[in-house]
Amino acid sequence: IVVTGASSGIGQAIAFWYLNQGGCVVLVGQDENTLKQMAQQYPTQATVVVTNITDDYQCKDLVEAVKNKFIEQDNILKAAG
Repeated sequence: IVVTGASSGIGQAIAFWYLNQGGCVVLVGQDENTLKQMAQQYPTQATVVVTNITDDYQCKDLVEAVKNKFIEQDNILKAAG
């Protein structure tokens, strides 16, 4: 699952919930340090992609990163903003 806004607030809570359930989560946000700290707790489940989702080019790069990392994505959960 891809969770935007994963570095704080509801997005972070949702990301941790999925990680605690054993899910593989792409952590998307702008606070690279926080995202990396989260990913270190779940090294086999979490992938960090630093992205500003208000930037169309960065969103395109995000989609490419997800496609390159995973064969298919089940869900994208937008919690940013």
